[in-house]
Amino acid sequence: MTADFPPPVAPSTNAPPPGELAGGSPPPEARPARHARHDEILAQIARYTGSSLELDEVLERIVQAAAELTGADRASILLLDRSGELLLPSALHGMEPDFVAGWKRRPIRLADEPLSREVLATGRPVIVEDAPTDPRTDKASVAFFGDRSILVAPLISRGRILGTLFLNHVRERYHFTPEDVATTTAIANQAAIAIDNARLLRDTRRLAEQLRRSFRYAGEALASGVDLPRALQMMVQLAVETVDADGGSLHLIDETGRGTYLVTASGGAPVAGADVVEFPLIADGRRLGALALWRRAPPFSADERELLTAFAGHARSAIEHAQLYARLQEEQQHAQEAERTRAEFASMISHELRTPLALIKAYVATLLRPGLHLAPETVVRFLEGIDSACDRLRRLIDNLLSTTTLESGAFRTQPRPIEVHELLRHALAGVAVLAGSRPVEVAAPAEEVWLLADPDQLTQVIENLIGNALKYAPGASPVRVVAERLPACVRISVMDSGPGLPPETLELVFEKFYRVGGGSPSEAVPGRGGGRRPPGVGLGLFICKRIVEAHGGRIWAENLAEGGAAFRFELPVSARTPYPSSPDDDHRLLNAEPAPESSKSKERADM
Repeated sequence: MTADFPPPVAPSTNAPPPGELAGGSPPPEARPARHARHDEILAQIARYTGSSLELDEVLERIVQAAAELTGADRASILLLDRSGELLLPSALHGMEPDFVAGWKRRPIRLADEPLSREVLATGRPVIVEDAPTDPRTDKASVAFFGDRSILVAPLISRGRILGTLFLNHVRERYHFTPEDVATTTAIANQAAIAIDNARLLRDTRRLAEQLRRSFRYAGEALASGVDLPRALQMMVQLAVETVDADGGSLHLIDETGRGTYLVTASGGAPVAGADVVEFPLIADGRRLGALALWRRAPPFSADERELLTAFAGHARSAIEHAQLYARLQEEQQHAQEAERTRAEFASMISHELRTPLALIKAYVATLLRPGLHLAPETVVRFLEGIDSACDRLRRLIDNLLSTTTLESGAFRTQPRPIEVHELLRHALAGVAVLAGSRPVEVAAPAEEVWLLADPDQLTQVIENLIGNALKYAPGASPVRVVAERLPACVRISVMDSGPGLPPETLELVFEKFYRVGGGSPSEAVPGRGGGRRPPGVGLGLFICKRIVEAHGGRIWAENLAEGGAAFRFELPVSARTPYPSSPDDDHRLLNAEPAPESSKSKERADM
C-alpha cells in the first residue's frame, strides 16, 4: 500500500496469544485452545456467507476476526474494482476510526502495490518476514506504517480473485509457519465467499430497486402518455447504474425512417476499445430505435445482456404506448376539427345559398305581383339581378362539385392544346356579370402561347382568382390579369389593389374552407383590410391549387410592394405544352383543326 495517507496514528493494541510474535508456533500446551479458537472463528466467518449483512459490515467483521485469530497487529482488505486496475481500500482493523475513514477514500493503483500485484499474478500467498529490507515491498508504505512482517493472501471465489487480505505485524518480526499460511488462506477463502455473497445480495437489492423504478417509469409513461423523454432518461440512467456501465444512450428512428436522433444519454461517450452493446427496440416487426450501453472493461456478461434486454423492453413499451397515445390524440383532434369544419361548412353553405335565392325570390315575386306595372328599364334591372344571382349559385355549385371530385379521387384532367389568349377570353366572359362596370385589365404576349391543359379546369382557376380579386379591390380600381412566357413555363398573375394579405396567411389561403378573418359567414368579421368580410365559403383558392398542381404547376400568393395582393400560377412548358421543336412542328400545330369546345366553355364564351 502506498504512503499517500493522512498523518499516521498509532496502531491500536491487539495482543496475540502467547508465544506467537517472534517464534511463530505456540507452545504445545496452547495448541488445543488455539485450534478450538481457530475453528470457532472460521465457523463465524462462514456464517457471514449466508447472512443478510451489508458488505461493509461483513468486511469489517472479517478483518477483525482475521487479526484476532492470527495475532496480527493490523488486518486489511483491498478489493479489485471492475476495471482490474485499482485496489479499493475496503476494511481495516488496527487503526483509529478517523484514519480508517480517510484511508477508504483513497483508491490504490494496482501498479503501485507490488505485493498485491504478485498475489494476483500467482494466485498464491506472499510472505514477507523482513518488510524493511525485502525488495518486493513499498518502502514508503512500510516506513509509514512501521511494518516488520507481512502476509498477503488472495481472496478467491468461484475461480475469480476478488482482492487481497493483508496481515501486518508491527511490534516485532514474525516468522510465518505453514500453519499460519494455511490458516490465513482458509480465512481468505471463507472471506471471499462471504464477500461474493454480500456483493450478490447488495447487487440483487440494488437490481430489484432499479427494476422496480424502471417498471414505475414505464408505467407512468404508459398511464399518462406524456413526459416520455423524462421516463426514457431515467430508464437509461438506471440501466447504466445497474450494470456499472460507463455510459448509455437511446436513439429513435426519425420520421423518414432512414435516420435516427438522440432522445437521451447518460454518462460519458464511449472510448476507443470499449465494449458497446446495442439492443434494438422493435414493435410489430418495426424498428423504433435502439438502447446502447458501453464500458471499457470487463465485457458485458450474458446475464447483464439479458438484464439490459428487459430495460430495452420497458423502453419499447413506453415508446410504443406514447406513439399510440399521440396518434389517438391526433385522431381525436382531427375528428373534432372535422366536426367543427362540418358545422362551419353547413353554416357557410346555407348562408351562401340563401342570399342569392332570396334575391331571386324577391325579384321574381315583384315581377309577378298582380297589377304592378314596372318601367321597362326596371324590369331589365330585375332580370339582370336574377341573372347575376343565378351566376353566383352556378359558381358555388361548380366549386362544390369540383371539391367533391378532387377529394374523391375521381378528378381527371382532359388536356388538349389551348392558346392562352383564348383561355383568358373564356375566363373573362365567365366573370363579366360579376365584374359589372369594374375594369379588368389584361396583358398577354403578342405572340401565341400554347398550353397542353384542360381548358375548363384552367378557366375555372382564372375565374376563381379574378372573382377573389374583385371582392377585395377597392371602389372602381381595376383588377389586372397578366400572362407571361418565361423560359421554362407560362405564368399567369391576377393582381388587385386591395389591402393585401397578412404574411402568416400567404400559404393558409389555399387550404379548404380557410378565409382570412375567420369566423362564421354570418358574422361581421374583417376582410383583408377591415370591414365586413366578402361572401364565399373558402373553396375557390383550394380548388385553384389542386387543379394547378394536377397540371404539374405551382400556385402562390404574395403581397405587392405598391399595395394589394397577387395570385400567380405557373405551368411548365417543357413537360405539359406542345411547343414546337422545329418550324415544321410549328406549322402543323398552328394550322391544326381546333378541338371542339365543350358546352361549358361555349356557354362562357357566349356570356
